[in-house]
Amino acid sequence: MVDKDLEEHHAVPLTEVEENDDEQITELQTVRKSERVRTLTEKGKELQEKKLKGLQHRYTAVFEKWRYEARLSKVILRNEVSESELNELINNVNVARKDVQTIYEQIRQIQTPDADERRKPKVFLIQACQGSNIQRGVQMNDMEIDDDTSPLTIPEEADVLVAMATVEDHASLRHIVDGSWFVQSLCEQLKERCPRGEDIVSILHYVNDDVAHRETSSLAKQMPEVRFTLRKKLVLPPQCT
Repeated sequence: MVDKDLEEHHAVPLTEVEENDDEQITELQTVRKSERVRTLTEKGKELQEKKLKGLQHRYTAVFEKWRYEARLSKVILRNEVSESELNELINNVNVARKDVQTIYEQIRQIQTPDADERRKPKVFLIQACQGSNIQRGVQMNDMEIDDDTSPLTIPEEADVLVAMATVEDHASLRHIVDGSWFVQSLCEQLKERCPRGEDIVSILHYVNDDVAHRETSSLAKQMPEVRFTLRKKLVLPPQCT
């Protein structure tokens, strides 16, 4: 049985953005597309703010819909389900997630940080669960321990580094002759910096910066992403490169 709370979330209406007349929309689009106008007029700002509020309202609605689908799937998966039912649950969650991403991108097209703000690092320190599973430890067999002490253990997920060529939902770019930007930059940075004794995470910072500055003729960009659970610095010997 589905929780009543879930049913209430499902009932959240997807409110449409209030539409402006054709003349107002045309004026707003003209202001945005003009390369000569650097700031919006008062009327343009008013229309932009109105559209932004509508999109924010829709974002809240589709986000609640995504939460509902995710929570509903969790409840259903407590019991055995068929393959078709599982595929339907996955599809519902993915569709809801795509709706959230679509509205988010529309908001970003209207409201984006200025150039100075974009150049500053954005740091998020999050203390929160990412699931309900409890991590277990594995014994470090290479450590000498006394008989009267507890074995030294580390989490099973420790000491892993994953470097992705690009962030989620985006394409990885490749030069038709030189190959992919990410691998090309990674090889160059490893060859240059491993002999200096630099650790792999620091080297990947240089890779991120190098790839971020590249651009295609159509102005396409790419941003690599690094995730790791390393407990110490990892330095590769020069002969590895």
